[in-house]
Amino acid sequence: MSRKRKAGNDNGPTMYKHEPRAKARAHNLTVSTASNGQQRVSVSTSTVILQAPPPSPICDPPSIDFDDSRNDFWSENGAIPFNPDNMETMGIKLPPAKRYQNSDAPLVSWLGFRNIQLDERMRYEGRGNKMFDSTCPDCLIKNLGRNEGTYRCEDCYGREMLCAGCCANRHRTLPFHRVKVWKEGYFRPVALRDLGVIVQLGENHAPGTLCLFGLDLNKDFIVLHTNGIHSVRARSCSCTPPGIPPLDLYQQLLRAGLYPATPFDPKTCGTFELMRLFHMLSLQGRVSAYHFYNSLRYNTDNTGTVKLPDRYRAFTLLARKWRHEAMVKRGGRAYDPRPDRVEATAPGELAVLCRACPVPGMNLPDDWQDTPPERAFIYWLSLAKDACFRFKNRLRSSDAKDPTLGPGWAYFVDHGPYLEHCKSYATEEEVIGHLVWAESAAPGSNAGAPTASETCRRARGE
Repeated sequence: MSRKRKAGNDNGPTMYKHEPRAKARAHNLTVSTASNGQQRVSVSTSTVILQAPPPSPICDPPSIDFDDSRNDFWSENGAIPFNPDNMETMGIKLPPAKRYQNSDAPLVSWLGFRNIQLDERMRYEGRGNKMFDSTCPDCLIKNLGRNEGTYRCEDCYGREMLCAGCCANRHRTLPFHRVKVWKEGYFRPVALRDLGVIVQLGENHAPGTLCLFGLDLNKDFIVLHTNGIHSVRARSCSCTPPGIPPLDLYQQLLRAGLYPATPFDPKTCGTFELMRLFHMLSLQGRVSAYHFYNSLRYNTDNTGTVKLPDRYRAFTLLARKWRHEAMVKRGGRAYDPRPDRVEATAPGELAVLCRACPVPGMNLPDDWQDTPPERAFIYWLSLAKDACFRFKNRLRSSDAKDPTLGPGWAYFVDHGPYLEHCKSYATEEEVIGHLVWAESAAPGSNAGAPTASETCRRARGE
């Protein structure tokens, strides 16, 4: 303790010793407005000498009008946090915030830029400065001469004009980009397979190299990607150590990130990126497979002058299989060591429980079964299904042509045991109850027609 605090009057207990003329610290607040409209408060401290020292005995402490237990009263830099609601009570008048038209009405300020943006958009779709010098930049770097660049990729950044050879070399690892060629005064689409780009399957081949023992896939091989429909030239891999058979073609496709529509001689694949995108859009945007496939078709050719292969049916198979495999994967079936890990899924094992629904052992008290009857409704489980718009999706031609992929694995019970269960409750009395009412009512009359509750009671035999 300092010497000044030791000296003083000892009459009565006090929290600390005052000087004859006490000093107080005053905080001066200054509000400043930056160019971006933000306001900042700066604090300066000055010392004021009081006329009389304020008493502060322990028995009667002064009231303090703030909560010192709050850790947000003082900021990190020692300044009092800015609160515009308290400025008027402190005698500080805040200047009005500066308004910007571009923030309040952005479309109004944009109207004057429409002509410029339209010109830039047309320039972006054309050749730009390449119309004056269309030399291939890759050929200049490699000292291959001044070859004319007539090919441009719509998906690569920079939109450089390249010759056919350099464009093919750049896309050895990007076989699903969209390329156009400048010919006869406009750009026309061209397939990378026509430039010599080959998709080599197999994990042991560097980009641009081919397997000497591989075979070309079907000439009509189609890959569906996020930017459109692509006709691709692909080649399988057959170089394996002696005594080890090569992988099946559909496994090679899966390892390359291509999802085949069928494991037997596939002609259509969807990239993993495409399947993930459709899965997300179908869940969040309620996008159907039909509209999603049409968007791919129109993104490939929006003029209707190019005949594209119709792979809509194959895409519906891809979508259904991808959803099912995603459900099985998220259910942890891949970690089961059994060879039939998927078929060994137990009934209801893939269902995701609702945290709001009452589930014993998860969100119910231990004595929930001892609840009085008048309060038992709080533990009832209510299940509902939209029969008008959802149950019709379960209509199938037959189990042989359209089998159930996960019978009873999630929210619906297996169809076979369900029918056996219904047979034990299908009584003759239930059918007669409806027939009696139908015969007693006159044609076109509602006389004697039971209400909905009465019909349910008759169906139950009550």
